[in-house]
Amino acid sequence: MSDAPKFRNVDPKTRSERYENRDKDAWEKARLRERSAATRKQEIVVNPVIPVSSSPAYIDERNRFNQDAAGEIQREKEEAMQKKQTIYEMKRLERYEKEQTRWKKIESVERRQEAHFQNARETGIGAHANLSSEHYNILTLDYKNTPQGQALKQKDIGVMKRAEIRADVLFRHNHSVSHNIITGEPLKEPPRRELP
Repeated sequence: MSDAPKFRNVDPKTRSERYENRDKDAWEKARLRERSAATRKQEIVVNPVIPVSSSPAYIDERNRFNQDAAGEIQREKEEAMQKKQTIYEMKRLERYEKEQTRWKKIESVERRQEAHFQNARETGIGAHANLSSEHYNILTLDYKNTPQGQALKQKDIGVMKRAEIRADVLFRHNHSVSHNIITGEPLKEPPRRELP
């Protein structure tokens, strides 16, 4: 019996040990913990998300969450409303100032115009009647009794005389005889215009 093979008995691994052997990340962390040649000691952090109780970032689970959610929402709404009201008030003031400056400009323009009109009334510059730029009366077609009106009258008389002369010349060139060759009646000369 002494020649019988000896068995190497191994204690069974726990479930967590078996999972560590399956998970590569946990397997590497276990190897780092167990190594003996490290120059500094490995700091083992159980859960990196939850801070330790001695750190200033630690807060217990009971106080971690805001228990007054409705109050927080109400405060956010009030802050947003206050911000909107501030913006509205600033815009209102800007528009009010812009409107005031616009009305001041309008009033200054009106004052300048009124001063100009008052000056024109006092000096008599702007009190003339509406005078036509033509040198004749546009309703009755009579010439004005001014040098420009008389010059216009002489010019118009010259135009009318030249028109009569041209009418006579055209009449003579169009008619070689002084009577109608078909009926024998004498030809009527073009009518003469009465000169002013």
